[in-house]
This record gives sequence, C-alpha cells and structure tokens, in this order.
Amino acid sequence: MAARKTTIGISAAEFASKVKSKTTGPVSVIIEENKLAVENLFSLVKKELIESGTEDFCFELMHADSDSVTGGSIVGAAETVSMMSGFRVVWVKYADELTSSDLDTISEYIERAIAQNISDVLLVLVFSYFDKRTKFSKFVISKNIVVECKAESIKNVSFYVQKQYGKSITQGAVDLIKKLAGDDALAMKNELDKVCVYLGDTEQITEQHIAEICMESVAKNEWELTNYVLNGDTASVFKFLAELEKSGLDEMYRHAIISSTVLKLKQAKDAARSGTIYKNFYMYPNPNRVVKHVNSFSEEQMKDLLSWLMYSEIGAKGGNLPVKILGDVTCLKASGGIKKEKAKQVENKAINLNSFFD
Repeated sequence: MAARKTTIGISAAEFASKVKSKTTGPVSVIIEENKLAVENLFSLVKKELIESGTEDFCFELMHADSDSVTGGSIVGAAETVSMMSGFRVVWVKYADELTSSDLDTISEYIERAIAQNISDVLLVLVFSYFDKRTKFSKFVISKNIVVECKAESIKNVSFYVQKQYGKSITQGAVDLIKKLAGDDALAMKNELDKVCVYLGDTEQITEQHIAEICMESVAKNEWELTNYVLNGDTASVFKFLAELEKSGLDEMYRHAIISSTVLKLKQAKDAARSGTIYKNFYMYPNPNRVVKHVNSFSEEQMKDLLSWLMYSEIGAKGGNLPVKILGDVTCLKASGGIKKEKAKQVENKAINLNSFFD
C-alpha cells in the first residue's frame, strides 16, 4: 500500500533555500502554524531579495484584514513596476480574511504569473487558517506553491524552558501544561512563553503558576479545589470556599466546581484500588498523599458523601435546599474536615433536610 501523503507543500527550510537561490517562483502561499518560522522567513526574504535602501520601492506589506485590501489591490501591487531595478516583493498577512471573489482574482493572477515565468516578483500570501477543502486551496496545492510552516513539537518541556528562559519547571507543571495544550504544539509554545515572561525573575514554574496564568477562572477554581481535597488539606478547602463566596461566583458555577471535585475524589479512590493512581501524574501529583487520604474513606462514608452531593444537585436545580451550605459541608466532608463521629451533629446543626421537603 502506498504511503499516505501528509504534506501539501514544501517546508520552511526548503522555502528558505529557494529564497537564497532566488528560485521561489512568482507566488508562494504560506500556512502559518509556526509564527516564529514565518517571522524568520519574512526577515530572510527582505534580506535576500530586497537590496538595501530600496525597501520603500521594492517591498510592500499588506494586511488583508483591512477593508482597503482586496484581491484587486493585491494583484495591482504585484503587477506594479518598481521605480528601481531589482526584485519586488508583496507580502500579504491574514490572507484567510479575503473573500472568495478576492481569491478568485488572485488565482487568475497566479495563472498568468506562472505562465509568464515571472522571476523578479514574489507575491507571498500568509494564511493563519488554511482550509484544504476550498476551491482556492485546491488550486494552490495543485500549483505546488504552498509552504507549510508547521509548529514544532516541544518534546522536552524542561529543556525548552531552561534553554529559552533559564528557568526550571516541576513535573506536575509539565503534565498540567501538556493536558491544557493537548497535541497543539503551537499552543504549547505560546502557553510556555506566556508563563515564563509573566513570571519574570521567578526561577521555578509550578502547577499553581500554570493554573493561575493559563487556565480560565472556572477551570482554575476546579483544579485548585480538587488539589486541596485530594490531599486532605481541610484548612485550604475552608479558606478557598470562603474566597469563592467573597468573589461572588455564580451559585451554579460554584456547585459545578464542587460536584466535579467530589466526583474526582471518587475516581481517585477507584484509581487507588486499581493502582493506576501512580500512572497519572497530572491528576495526582502527590499520589502517596492522595492514596493515604482516599483510603481513609470507608464505602459508607463515600456513599454518605455522594448523598450530600445529590442533595446539593437537587437544590441547584430549583429545589429549596440551601445549595451553599450543602456544598460547603460536602467539600469539608470530602477533605476529611468532618469526621464520622461528628457528621451527624453537623448535619443536624447546619440543616434539617426534612424541613425543606415539607
């Protein structure tokens, strides 16, 4: 079976080689997955193709997200004869903002330019998003003028952070950033760069840093509360719940965060039983401490905890149960803050459940 073709154009390195030998052809379409690589090509094109002192006449930078830039104006710029001899370059950013009719106009120019074998003009169209299904995409792919600036994966996050910024990063932080970025190499680089720049002189990046800088607020709250609960840190849970209340977080969000946290405690107990808890460093950065905590829960206590979560769910969905009180008690139970012998006292003192169903 023939190998499946995974590329639709040449690499950034191959394009750079063509620039240096002035064999690019009249048009190139760049797919900007790796912004740094495209910036480097931009600098290389200006250095290699434009003579010093002629930039104002021989180099034109256009932004296709501007209303004044159309297919016609781009073609007009490419066909403009330079007032000075030498190479002329028209570099167009945000080409994915152009309309279908604009791209049709540019396609007609590409056909003419290739047929005429124009060798002293280069039109570069930079696409931050490139849909291979469109008429224009299929056209330029067929003309072999696409340059793929692919985002390079960061295989060793610790090495990258140390080399680029002189910082260290904890394993928990590495696992969390990988979880957030997924398989998107560019997102990984962008998030790491953002964290490193934001932290300034801070020498070590921790999970808390990643959570605070990279996560949106609800996800950050869930991550932080889950961390406290899984480690049996009752004092931090109590303080965190108070901070949530002060922040004025919507009650439904607050309930969702607590519900997710309790369910993750149940997952942790199951993982401790099967031994898989030691294989998931992102979820359980301190597995020994988590195992000690979840093993302290009997099945009866876990059922009781899930019952409280159920009551909280009823209240959140329109009942007249006090969702906040139920949520707080559920979290404190989950973190071990309410011992079994005191649980009944807390329940009776905090609320009388039957009164809410009368």
